[in-house]
Amino acid sequence: MVKKILWGFLFWFLSYLVIGVILALIGVKDDIAFPTSMILAIPAAFFLTKRKLQKSAEKEEKINEAKKKLSEIISMDVSNIDFKNMFKNVQEKEQIKSAIFSNLYSHALKQDWDKFKELLELSKELNINIDKNKLYKYLIDNFIRDGELSEEEKYILMVVKNILKIDDSTAKKLYSKLVTEFISNELKRVFEDNMVTPEEKEYIKRLTKGLNVELDEKTRKRIEDLYSVYLIMNQPLNPIPCPINLQKNEECYFEIPRAELQKWKKERVSYGGVGLSFRVAKGVRFYTGTGRITSSQDVLKTEDTGSIYITNKRFIFVGQKKTTSIKLDKILDFNIYEDDGMIEIKKETGPALIFRPLTDVNFFYLSAVLNKLMRENN
Repeated sequence: MVKKILWGFLFWFLSYLVIGVILALIGVKDDIAFPTSMILAIPAAFFLTKRKLQKSAEKEEKINEAKKKLSEIISMDVSNIDFKNMFKNVQEKEQIKSAIFSNLYSHALKQDWDKFKELLELSKELNINIDKNKLYKYLIDNFIRDGELSEEEKYILMVVKNILKIDDSTAKKLYSKLVTEFISNELKRVFEDNMVTPEEKEYIKRLTKGLNVELDEKTRKRIEDLYSVYLIMNQPLNPIPCPINLQKNEECYFEIPRAELQKWKKERVSYGGVGLSFRVAKGVRFYTGTGRITSSQDVLKTEDTGSIYITNKRFIFVGQKKTTSIKLDKILDFNIYEDDGMIEIKKETGPALIFRPLTDVNFFYLSAVLNKLMRENN
């Protein structure tokens, strides 16, 4: 009743103004126009109020019908939710949105497109915002988890893309981003133990084929390198010819023809140049930059140049100045710094030895060989 009175007064006032303007425009005097406008505005206000309330009732009925249908589809009672007010029933609305999302996904899988469209339409009528890109991404994410995209799944994505009116460029970007992330995570998991088994290699091959992805050259090389690590760790090593004298029952399995033996050393570094001076007190000046400043820092210096041989018993460096031999069971640990091209050997006693190969070396293969031989010696 209050709403009816408020609408009636508003429409009467607006009608009074409009009629008054019209009467003034056609030359009716003010003393006549004023009461005439007030009287004529009454039936106008009555008609407009009735029309407004009728439309509101029809809209309310439509909303209630939409709520009823939505409740049936998502199996959740939404009749008491005020969808117009975004600050009311926030938690319930999120639950409803989640239920709609799940049902859209379910209808897409069943290819029940009538229900899919109806649910989207109901969401629109009830002012429920559905993130279309998020729904499309959700479908892609679930489809690619088995490592391939079937023809049926491709068809579902195409239909959903068209219904949601997602343009081709956006759809391709969403697919590419999700597939790249998925494969990157899978490769990270496979590479975790620093080797690739035959089963893992086949799995990666199936992934790239099933999802229509081509790996870059660097990744393909890493796969092959880590696969070679697996082969080394699980198959007998083949000895290679060695130009140096070996001990009884000792065989060589890896050679680096040219390498440097390096050590950390303190080096004094000085720098300086033209400086500036400024006064800090009466009769006192402070000078900056004049003269030379000297400090010391650790730098790697080449001690010797020679060849490296890894046998089933020793890590051997035959240098121009002297030969260094370390028993494998005396090596505590070793580090390979591929980017810097360095090998660090940590012994039971004394400082670590650092070697820098001067020829191309497959560091994955070197690491696997040394690791395997060290295990066999411990």
